[in-house]
Amino acid sequence: MKTIKDILIKYANYNKLAIQYGEKTITYKQLFLSVNKIKDTISKSVEDTQNIAIFVPNSIQYGVFYFVICFLNKVIVPINVQSKKYEILAIINYCDIKVVITNDFYLQQLKDILKNNNVTIISVNSNIDHINVISSKNNDKIIEKNIFKDTAIILPTSGTIDSPKYVMLSHSNLLFNVKANVKSLKINKNDRSLITLPMSFSYCNTAQFLSHLYVGATIIIIKTMFFPKLFFKIVEKENISNFMTVPSQAITLLDYKNKKISNNISSLKWISIGGAHISGDNMKKLMTMFNKIKFFKTYGLTEASPRVTTLEDKDIHQKTDSIGKPIGDIKLRIVDKDEKDVNVGEIGEIVIKGKNIMQGYYKQKKDKNEFDKAGWLHTGDLGLYDNEGYIYLKGRQKNIIISGGMNIYPEEVEEILKQHPLIQDAYVYGISNDLLGEIPVANVVKKSDDIDTQEIIDFCLTNLSSYKVPGQIYFVRTLSYTKNGKIIRSQCLC
Repeated sequence: MKTIKDILIKYANYNKLAIQYGEKTITYKQLFLSVNKIKDTISKSVEDTQNIAIFVPNSIQYGVFYFVICFLNKVIVPINVQSKKYEILAIINYCDIKVVITNDFYLQQLKDILKNNNVTIISVNSNIDHINVISSKNNDKIIEKNIFKDTAIILPTSGTIDSPKYVMLSHSNLLFNVKANVKSLKINKNDRSLITLPMSFSYCNTAQFLSHLYVGATIIIIKTMFFPKLFFKIVEKENISNFMTVPSQAITLLDYKNKKISNNISSLKWISIGGAHISGDNMKKLMTMFNKIKFFKTYGLTEASPRVTTLEDKDIHQKTDSIGKPIGDIKLRIVDKDEKDVNVGEIGEIVIKGKNIMQGYYKQKKDKNEFDKAGWLHTGDLGLYDNEGYIYLKGRQKNIIISGGMNIYPEEVEEILKQHPLIQDAYVYGISNDLLGEIPVANVVKKSDDIDTQEIIDFCLTNLSSYKVPGQIYFVRTLSYTKNGKIIRSQCLC
């Protein structure tokens, strides 16, 4: 296979169930036919653009639209439907998006948000028997030059005004990672995988969505929020064989450690946990609670498509705190500040290289802080090796906050806070949280006493996705800055 669309072409006549969402289902053959129907209908409306956004939640429609864009030989740009106006416009404008594919439910919302933008909205109903193309007011042709012709998807990882970062992953990046992931987790055509994570999340995009379609397996998408009781019910009803999750979801299952699970979950063969760090103690509790289920731990980052390492089930009892070893042909080193390899047991930065590594950040030259001269990607994650070559995470150099497996970039939240007329300055950082791993909090310098904590939180909720909103607000007199005007983050903690 050379491109993502080849996955669907391979199974074009396969009558097996591909995706299920609630009571709705679609086979591989139906998926192929639906994709081609939409592609043929809208092809003229998108011929003069390169990047196309998807604006629907987890659903069969998301999968259909994903492959429609692939079959049009365009670039996918997923936008989370929980995003607020500021976040949507930031992605639309920076990523040169002139076409958005959505459904009837979100059509009016997008029309209101994009009314002053040169964007065409394509709305497709659930039965795919009505496709509405709403042309933008300005019909001038805008053709973006795709420097990286192999680009399959652009995934937003941060959204600062001055320096946004949107990762470009190629078809070859994704397929390389899919193959390595399938092999490391032994995914096969008989698997039935439960999706509870956002499908626009790089972890879910590759490790679940693409990996299972790649082998002709079946995907079951949860229709509501994740709750342990519902999880056990779905596992039994749908004969779920594997489940990929983040620590915050996995830990909620421990609430049932003193309760009797009435459902038959014998079909569940393994659970893989990634997206953020889970403590060895919680890992041991999960393995004790589900002693008949195999567990895997994984590590990755969007820039790496995203999977980098796996701690396999055969090693997890002896190396519970480890993230395992690199998968496939991915190369990994741990280096000091001079980019020299550290000794066993010494902490250094994790750097990686492989065919899974991104093409770069959209509209940005490769940053010397991200790549060294030999092409190694600097992850910003700190780690060490043990004497058997297993890797352990020991912290981060970057400011990134990981809450419930979702990346939060402090600078983005700070920018929103400083847009409030009564806020002079702000500093956002993460603090430990038993359930989510970390939560964002903010130190705020106010211009006037006429503002309180609730007003700030309400302002954030209006402009940011809920998971980015600071859980606590602290009022401070001043923040520390360098001579160059950069905030000294280590001196701004309460």
